[in-house]
Amino acid sequence: AAMNALKSLEENQIVRDAAGNQLRAHFEFNAPDRMRYTIENGPTSVQIGSNDYQQRPDGTWFANQRGVPFVWPQYAYATVAEQARVNDEGALKAVSFAWNGFDFKVWIDPQTARIVRYSLTDGARTVEGTYSALDAAATIEAPK
Repeated sequence: AAMNALKSLEENQIVRDAAGNQLRAHFEFNAPDRMRYTIENGPTSVQIGSNDYQQRPDGTWFANQRGVPFVWPQYAYATVAEQARVNDEGALKAVSFAWNGFDFKVWIDPQTARIVRYSLTDGARTVEGTYSALDAAATIEAPK
């Protein structure tokens, strides 16, 4: 519930595969319908409701219409967690569970009840992320 009450946040994410490849991305979110992400050494995208803005290699932008409008936040870990285990890890609570073929682990700040870090893996791929600037991320506007 605390994560779904957020007005904004930033997320840093790393995706790795078993071959050692990795992809880093930085996300920013503004409720109720905005996201901007940048792939390290790659493109930037902005999502605002039904609008999808993609950056070309020359830095200019083009717009598409999304089939389904973007909505944020939509955290549903509590409703999908199967056989969750809770452990203390320093000042944080670590919750581990399985869902849809993936092993998840989320670290929660017990002071705020907000997730500050997560990981998920299916053995072949791993995604790790951290959240910051909770309710303090930059405002996302449509590119010009």
